[in-house]
Amino acid sequence: MEYDKTEDVRIHIAPMVDVSNRYFRTFMKTLCPRLVVWSEMIKDDAILYNLDDEAKLKWLLGKGEGEGRAVFQLGGSDPERLAAAAEVVEKWGYSEVNLNVGCPSNRVACKGEFGACLMKNPELVRDCLTAMKARVSIPVTVKTRLGVDDLDTPEFILNFINTISESKCDHYYIHARKAWLSGLSPAQNRTVPPLNYERVFWLAEQRPDLNFTINGGVTTLEEGRDLLLKSPRNLTGVMYGRAAMNDPSIFHRTDQIIYEGPPSSPHSTRGEVIESYIDHLLAASPSSASPGLCNISLKPCIALMKGFHGKRQFAKHLEDTIRDATLRTGGPGGILSIAYKAVREGHARCFDRPFEKDLAEDGGDDEAATGTAAES
Repeated sequence: MEYDKTEDVRIHIAPMVDVSNRYFRTFMKTLCPRLVVWSEMIKDDAILYNLDDEAKLKWLLGKGEGEGRAVFQLGGSDPERLAAAAEVVEKWGYSEVNLNVGCPSNRVACKGEFGACLMKNPELVRDCLTAMKARVSIPVTVKTRLGVDDLDTPEFILNFINTISESKCDHYYIHARKAWLSGLSPAQNRTVPPLNYERVFWLAEQRPDLNFTINGGVTTLEEGRDLLLKSPRNLTGVMYGRAAMNDPSIFHRTDQIIYEGPPSSPHSTRGEVIESYIDHLLAASPSSASPGLCNISLKPCIALMKGFHGKRQFAKHLEDTIRDATLRTGGPGGILSIAYKAVREGHARCFDRPFEKDLAEDGGDDEAATGTAAES
């Protein structure tokens, strides 16, 4: 089945704890402006308890320049508190607010009832979504799984969606696995329960009046494209998680592979992406920053160099510069500039290699190996 290669088909970068901060989101949009980026999940109370603390709210809700279309994910189970938090989210400029009903982490599941355990109470999920929609004008959506514990039949997930759809929820993001609330770690819950893409397709077919996005286990853009080709027309997106964290460079090719068009990013090499990110950090970050903030904001740059000679040297330069309090006065942008200039002298071919060459070679050739072979 052919899919509509327009903005109606969306490639999402998933909400990831301790990853999906505004620095990571800005970095991903530098690679491809058409990506839809997500915040990490933030509990409703974290927002409501800090309404008088502008600095804290900025850390929780602040957006990076150039984020554009961004989704904020909330955790909670009290309809009124979620609605109040959603109202704050809208004021901070997000284009969509999402309710987490899929995270199996012990940090969220069954403590105050939010996360994946809410799948056992669809009426409460419906009421939460209804309350949120009544308070905001932006889309209100839900991210969930195919089931929870032993509740994982086709009938269960269809009944769950039927119930929560009474809220007029705007979109349904389905992780194509069930969740185990005990016995598995969050990492194991991303790999041990088997993927069931066919059930997501079936679910979309049962509710052609609703729109869905598929999530779980997708590691390449080609895999995402193939899922879209197999899916019903109302499955309009694919979500990526760890793939973006581990190898963000692949998303520069989103336009060519998913939309069959030219790149939407003006940056054609890794070096250009880093230079643009330096400019962003210099403008957006304080001139003096803690080691923690520096590590958080610069981590995506190391992942960008995956598979290239010079990655370890680059990471070591960043680490050493972050530790030096005198150099850290330049903030994350200054630190990145120092490390980039130092490593670039010996590895210019790595930084200047066009992304287009990655796509054309699909794994490299003898010439590429000379300057870009993967590190052991």
